[in-house]
Amino acid sequence: MPNGIAGEQKRNLFASKLIRWFETNRRAYPWRRTRNPYKVLMAEFMLQRTGAAQTVSVYRSFAKQFPSISRAAAASEEHLASVLAPLGRVRRSHQLRMALDTLRERFRRRVPEREDLLLHLSGVGRYTARAVLVFAYGKRLGLFDPNISRVISRVFGIRSDRPRPHTDPKMWDMVATLVPHRRVREFNWALLDLGASVCRSRVPRCDVCPVTDLCRYYRQIKQAA
Repeated sequence: MPNGIAGEQKRNLFASKLIRWFETNRRAYPWRRTRNPYKVLMAEFMLQRTGAAQTVSVYRSFAKQFPSISRAAAASEEHLASVLAPLGRVRRSHQLRMALDTLRERFRRRVPEREDLLLHLSGVGRYTARAVLVFAYGKRLGLFDPNISRVISRVFGIRSDRPRPHTDPKMWDMVATLVPHRRVREFNWALLDLGASVCRSRVPRCDVCPVTDLCRYYRQIKQAA
C-alpha cells in the first residue's frame, strides 16, 4: 500500500478490512446477541474496568434475576451487590442502584436514546453512553477506549498528548471519521476485538492482523528489521 494513500481511501479500506476480519474472528458474548437497551446498558455497566470473559457469567445471572428495569429497580442495593460481587469494584453496585432509580423516576423505566440524557445516569460516561447508542439503538458513532486508542495510534500515527487519551476530544473525533455508514455495530465490535486479541500492548500479533498494509507501526517495524 503506497505511503501517500488518501486519507478517506485509507479510512474506508480500514473499515472494510476490519469488518471482513470480524466475520470470522468475532468474540461471542451474550450481550452481543441483544439490542434491548436495558440489557446493553447493564452489560456495558458491568464491563467497565472488567474483562469480558469475567463478565459473562455475572451478566447471565443478572439478566435472569432482573429481566427488566422494573425488576432491577425493585431490588435492594445489597441484592445487586451480591450479584455483581465477582466483578469487584465496591462502588459499582451503588452507582447501579442510583442509575436504576434515575431510570425509574426520571425516564419512566426506559433507557434514553440521547447521549446527554444517558450521561445523567450514575456511573455512565461518554464511552458507556455511546456504546448503548451504538449497540442498542444503531446510532452511527465511534467508541474510544485504551485498546482502540492503541489501534488508532499504531495504524494512523495519531497520538494524544493527554495522559488519559479517552478524555481527548481529538481522539474521539478521529474515531468518528472511521465509522462506516453501514454495519456500525460490527465495525465497533471489530475494533474492540482487534485491540484486545491482536493489536496487544505487548507482543502485538502483526502476523494475523488484517490491516498491516495500512499500519504505520508495522511499516516502521519492517523498515527497522
